[in-house]
Amino acid sequence: MSHPSPSSHGRTRAASRALIIHDGRLLVEINDDGDLVWWSLPGGGQEFGETKEQGLVRECREEIGCEVVVGDLALALDYIGAHHFRHEDLFSQTEVYFWCTLAEGSEPHMSYHPDDFQTGLRWVPLDQLPGSPLFPTAISQWLGDDPATRPCWLGDAD
Repeated sequence: MSHPSPSSHGRTRAASRALIIHDGRLLVEINDDGDLVWWSLPGGGQEFGETKEQGLVRECREEIGCEVVVGDLALALDYIGAHHFRHEDLFSQTEVYFWCTLAEGSEPHMSYHPDDFQTGLRWVPLDQLPGSPLFPTAISQWLGDDPATRPCWLGDAD
């Protein structure tokens, strides 16, 4: 989970994230803050004047070092820091997840502008996601559910 800037405290931030699946594997970012290691999905905060798709393309360029093609909306959720992580009682974010593919010829790699705690990237087989440190954990369950019946809105998810 990338940590918010001080200016984002006390308000809800809008963010977009990429679900990039290739050969039955999900691309995740590895994060380590010295106390906790977790995986997250590429993406982040939407800047003023950007669409969610434009922000996601920019964030992926910064975090995974390559271009993505943004596809359909997959799901959305609220992350309310006080409910899930210690010391984040002033942080709230609505996250929108899109199905994405890598642009032709693109290969993910650590980039010039990773998130503060980002230490690497990994392709994780989908069947290894349950019980993994993927955050939010609801994504692992959601990806394993029947696509015909899984919800688009996950609410306040961890």
